[in-house]
Amino acid sequence: MLGRGTFGYVIRESGGQADLTQREVAKRIGTSTPYVGHLESGKRRPSEEVISRIAGALGFDRRELFFLANPKAKELVNHS
Repeated sequence: MLGRGTFGYVIRESGGQADLTQREVAKRIGTSTPYVGHLESGKRRPSEEVISRIAGALGFDRRELFFLANPKAKELVNHS
C-alpha cells in the first residue's frame, strides 16, 4: 500500500528512503532529472508508461501508483 500523500510526495519519499537522488531515479526510469523534480513537485503528471517504469524501479504496485497519480480516475471507477 502506498499510504497517504500525493504522487509527488510518495515518489520523493520512496527515493529518499532508498537513498536515491533525483538523478538516480531519473536514470532508472529513463527520464531527465528536471522531469523527476517536476513529478515530485506536482508540476507534471506522468504518462502511463512513466508510471509503469516508476513502479518497477521503486517497487510499487502499478495500479495503486496509477490511481495515486490520477485520483479522478479512481473516483470514476469507484462510482461506476
